[in-house]
Amino acid sequence: MNVRNKKKGDDSPSQTEIWLLYREKQYNDNKIIELLDEAWEVLLDTGYAGIFGAYRGVHYNKSTDEICITFQKQLSTDNQIMMVAFDKKMDWRIDFAYKELIEKEANNIKNNSQDRRREEG
Repeated sequence: MNVRNKKKGDDSPSQTEIWLLYREKQYNDNKIIELLDEAWEVLLDTGYAGIFGAYRGVHYNKSTDEICITFQKQLSTDNQIMMVAFDKKMDWRIDFAYKELIEKEANNIKNNSQDRRREEG
């Protein structure tokens, strides 16, 4: 799933087209970009930007009432997936990604590849 950033002159990772493994359909591209930029700022401020720099997904977690941005650890073999979670006030925390978020991303990859095979069919 791709998201197009309509802003110009921006030096954040969302400056151009972004490919995500999962995104909530309730959020439009501009909201997704805003959330990714917020999460990127958190990573920069905390010093994690060089470690967790590859976006994976944008999720809404009903059980915690949070928006969660997942990141893949770069240049590592342990495949840790972290998240920046925002509550309604946009207060944030960094944590390991919840299992159900990782499963959503995996299921989305599986469904998209099946759809592509059918289209090529």
